[in-house]
Amino acid sequence: MHVMARTIRHLVVDGSNIATESRTLPSLAQLDEAVRAVQAEDPDRQVTVIVDATFAHRIDASERQTFEEASDAGEILVPPAGAVGRGDAFILQVAEKAGAAVLSNDSFQEFHGEHKWLFEEGRLIGGKPVADVGWVFVARVPVRGPASRRATRETSKTSRSSRSRGSKKQSTSKAAAGPPPKPSADNPPPGRKNRRSKKDAAKPSGSTGSKSAKNSNSRSSENSRNSKNSKKSEPKKNEARKQTGKSRHEALNSANEFMRFVTQHSIGDEVSGEVERFSSHGCYLRASSAQCYLPSSAMGDPAPTRARDVVALAQTIIVKVESLDSDRRGINVSLVRTVEDDGTKKRKKAAGNSLGKKVSETSQQQASVADESAREANLTRSKTIVATKKSAKKARKKPAAKKVTKKKAAKATSSARATKSAARRKAAKKRPAKKAAKKTTKKAAAKKRSTKKATKKKAAKKRPAAKKAAKKATKKKAAKKRPAKKATKKKAAKKRPAKKTAKKATKKATAKKRSTKKAAKKATKKR
Repeated sequence: MHVMARTIRHLVVDGSNIATESRTLPSLAQLDEAVRAVQAEDPDRQVTVIVDATFAHRIDASERQTFEEASDAGEILVPPAGAVGRGDAFILQVAEKAGAAVLSNDSFQEFHGEHKWLFEEGRLIGGKPVADVGWVFVARVPVRGPASRRATRETSKTSRSSRSRGSKKQSTSKAAAGPPPKPSADNPPPGRKNRRSKKDAAKPSGSTGSKSAKNSNSRSSENSRNSKNSKKSEPKKNEARKQTGKSRHEALNSANEFMRFVTQHSIGDEVSGEVERFSSHGCYLRASSAQCYLPSSAMGDPAPTRARDVVALAQTIIVKVESLDSDRRGINVSLVRTVEDDGTKKRKKAAGNSLGKKVSETSQQQASVADESAREANLTRSKTIVATKKSAKKARKKPAAKKVTKKKAAKATSSARATKSAARRKAAKKRPAKKAAKKTTKKAAAKKRSTKKATKKKAAKKRPAAKKAAKKATKKKAAKKRPAKKATKKKAAKKRPAKKTAKKATKKATAKKRSTKKAAKKATKKR
C-alpha cells in the first residue's frame, strides 16, 4: 500500500463493495471507516467514493439522511440513472480516465476485455476489516473465470470486426479513386521485379500484354467474389451478435421504470400489484408501473406446485420487495397476502357455480347409472324367482282345486285380518269411555270406604262400658293364674338335676364294665 502510494496518487473506492464486506447489507458507517483508514495511511492521496444507484435503498433507514447529505456535498458519487453495467462500469471509466487505482474486492470479470489495465501492478487494491486491528489493505490481481474469458472473447471479436470494417473502407476508397494501372513490361506492379527472360524480351509485346490483362481480370473477379461473400456473411453475424446480446442482457424494465420504482420503494417494503402473466416457476405482476417477478417458492410454505393455485390473472396482491437486480433491472418479490376485488369474487362465484353444476350433472349421471344397474339387477332377480317357481310347480303338479282353496284361504285370512284391525280400531276408540267409567267407579268405592270407616268409629263409641269391665276382670283372673304356673315350672326345674346325676352314674357304670371286658380280652389273648 505504501509502495503504491508513491506511484499512483488517485484512488477510486468501490463503495458498494467495501460497505458490504463481511455483511449481508451495506453499511455507511463501515464505508466511512474504510475511507478514513485509507486517508490516515496517505493523507495526500486523492480519494473518490462511488456507489451504485440502489445503495441508498439498501442501507439502514437511520443512515439515509447522512448519505443524502454526503451525496449533496459531493463526498459520494452515484452513477447517472440508467447507466449500463451498473456502478462497476462507471467506476472503471473514472479510474481509467484519471489513471487511478481501484479499491475493491471485486475482480470485475465482465470488463477484463475492455479494461486490460486492471492487470497492471498497483491498479487494484483489496481491503478487509480485522478485529482489534482495523482495516488492512493489500495489492490484488484480478481473478480470471468463465465471465472473464467470455468478455475477452467478445472484445477480440469486436476488434476483428472493426478491422474488417476498416479494410472495407480502404477498398471502397481505392475503388473510388479508380483502377490501378495495368502491369506491363515497361510499368511492372509495385513491389515486384521485372523478371522477364531474354526469350520473353525477344517475343512481341502484344502477347505479353494480353496475358497480363487476363491475370489482372482473374484477380479482380476473385476479389469481387470474396467481397460479395463477406458482405453476405456480415449481416448474419451482426444479427447473431444482437440476438446473443439481447438474451444475455435482456432487461425486464426500462431504465426509467426501474429507477422510479427504486426511488419510491426499498427492500422490505410492501407493495400492491396486479398479476399480468404466469411463467413456469411463478408469475409476473405490475407494481408502481414496474414489472416484478414473484416465484412460486415465495408464495408460501410449503410452496405450491403452480402459481395458478394461489393467484389469478388480473388479481391484486400485496407483495414484499426481496431483492433488486440492477443488471437485468429485475425486481424479485414475495407474497404477503391476496386482495379479492369484485372482479375476482365474481369469477370465483362463477367458477363455483360452474363446478356445482358440473358436480350436480355428474351426480345425476351417477344416480341414473345406479338406477339402471338396480333395475337390471331386479329384472334378473325376478327372472330367477319366476324360473324357480315354475320349476317348483312342475315338480309338485298339484291339482287346480287345491290352488283355488289356497286362494280362498288367503282371502279368508286377509278378511279376518281386516276385521281384526277394524275391531282394534273400535276398541281403541272405546278405551277412553271405559277409562272414564273406571274412574267414576273408583271414586264411588272410595266414598263407600270413607262412610264405612265413619260408621265403625260411631259403633266403637257406642259400645257399653260393661263389656269393657268384663274384659278387665278376665284379664285379672288370667294374671292370678300365671304365678301358679310359674311354681310348677320351678318344681320341674328342681327335679331335672337329680335326673342328670342318675344318667351320669349309669354312664360311669357302663364305662367300667367296658374297661373290665377289655382287660379280660387282653388276658385271654396273652394266654
